[in-house]
Order: sequence, then C-alpha cells, then structure tokens
Amino acid sequence: MVTGAFGIYYTLADLAAVRSGTWYFDEKQITGVKLGGILPWEEIAFFFLTSLVVAQSYLLLLPSDLR
Repeated sequence: MVTGAFGIYYTLADLAAVRSGTWYFDEKQITGVKLGGILPWEEIAFFFLTSLVVAQSYLLLLPSDLR
C-alpha cells in the first residue's frame, strides 16, 4: 500500500518535471511505449519497483520481533 503511494507520488513528480522541461528522455534509449504519450513505461516501473525494494529491505533489516 505504502509502496504504491510512493510509486504514484514519484511518477507524478516525474511527469511534472517532464512537462516543465526540467527532465527529458532520449528516444534512442527507451522502448517508445509511453503513458499518456509522455512518460516511458520503464520510468514508471522503476519508481514502483524501487519503492518496493526499499520497503522490503527495510523489513528485512528490522529485528525479527518487530516484523
């Protein structure tokens, strides 16, 4: 649940950066499939998978009695 919220937050922040011209993607380095014609699917997958990996790592490092 929390990882989904972070994935959505970072995706929306990235979308704002692309729309404002702060961030861009080299068309030669992406597959070409874009959400809404703006964000590459790879970028969105990166944010969701990264937040999931961070959450899982945090849980693995907790003492077993706190899990």
